[in-house]
Amino acid sequence: MAVGIEITSRAVRVVRLAGRRPGPGDRAAEASLPPSGWPLPEGELRKLMQECGAPAGPVGVAVPAAWCHFRRVCFPYRRAGRVEKTVTYALEGRLPGSVEDFVIEPAGALERAGEDGSRLLVAACPKARVKTLLDDLRAAGIDPALVQPAPMSAAAVLAPDEDGTLLLRVDDRCEGAVLTAGGMAAALFADLDGIDVAAQPTRVAERIELAVKAHQLADGSAPFSRVLLSAPEACAGALAGEIERRLGVTTRCVAAPEARWAAAAGVAMQCAGASHQASTLRRGEFVYRPHARRREMKAAAALVLGIGIAGVLAGAGVKSALDARGEVAALNARKRQAFVEITGLGGVTPTFMQAEAALKAARESSRRGQSGRTVSALLRWADFMRVAPDRVSVRFDSIDISPRRLIFTARVQDTATAERLKAAVESSPRFTASSYNLGVKTEGNATFYVLDMELGYKR
Repeated sequence: MAVGIEITSRAVRVVRLAGRRPGPGDRAAEASLPPSGWPLPEGELRKLMQECGAPAGPVGVAVPAAWCHFRRVCFPYRRAGRVEKTVTYALEGRLPGSVEDFVIEPAGALERAGEDGSRLLVAACPKARVKTLLDDLRAAGIDPALVQPAPMSAAAVLAPDEDGTLLLRVDDRCEGAVLTAGGMAAALFADLDGIDVAAQPTRVAERIELAVKAHQLADGSAPFSRVLLSAPEACAGALAGEIERRLGVTTRCVAAPEARWAAAAGVAMQCAGASHQASTLRRGEFVYRPHARRREMKAAAALVLGIGIAGVLAGAGVKSALDARGEVAALNARKRQAFVEITGLGGVTPTFMQAEAALKAARESSRRGQSGRTVSALLRWADFMRVAPDRVSVRFDSIDISPRRLIFTARVQDTATAERLKAAVESSPRFTASSYNLGVKTEGNATFYVLDMELGYKR
């Protein structure tokens, strides 16, 4: 039996599911927050869990959407792996601070945009807030498997299969999510402070109309053709009619679960299923250890293959591959270890993406039966890493290694960095600079320099 906790601006709600989905036998409890907001006073959360008869099962937490910044990011390509690696670049300049200070998690599926592009809604939550939340929960004896923004949790239970729908959940505030078949495409919010929701449905609908118009005028807004409304039973019918009149789209009510329990029930339902596959703000340094171990075990076979390449590449080529991706530090360390064992170059400390590029080149060369050339190419790559170590502000998008040349595309923070790298290459006893091009590129609101270089090898 899974448990879901929702934290709002005014209260904490707990739902314990009797099965894998909301239904008869579920138990719920609620406690008001102090005027200062979260956290609850010491012992109150334990008491709330006991009221629900919460077992020692998986726990999920839905946090206020106001804790996160939702951004719709556009890319000139569609490959999911490339989007995952470059989403942080696209968010530079679009968050209040450095992207390194945020946990960034996709809130929906990757959508097609234009002929070759794509777009993605992401939720960015300050790392400091995630850390404080986890510290507060652990003080109460809770280590949540999932931490999600409340609109994502509510959508999972209220409208899991909707597409082109605006889901509105009206409680002490209004949270909206434009849904696609793969999750959220956009988020919108309406402040209901000073409004009695049950007694003033017209004023609530007016605030919702303003929020929707603001969303539609924003760059990259997501369209919808109908509205699903989750609201208190006392005003749901009148509010649905008023919203339909103002927005001009069909609006219907969702009866169960009640609006105020929907987010807690939704995150509990995900914990009861394949929680390791669900979206969560527990990423990187905050990863939920059981999920990390599961991913490590899944990657173990691929990592063994990578280590095996070390012995085989020195003799005959093999048609094997290492393309394991890690999203936590432990997996990154394993990939680096595989690189060192393959090349025997313990003095080189490549980044995760750089090691992956080198191992991918090894795989492709081994498929062509060029085992000796593969080792040579890897050694050339290691020489290049000595010229451009990690401390230089260079982020590689691609590295193409062959026995005759090395071509790379990288993002650099300024022109001075590009010139330093060029000078290092030209003074190197290993390389000659065959071509050099520095351009400026813009993605969303982020602008950066893109450096393309082709290097030849000195004899």
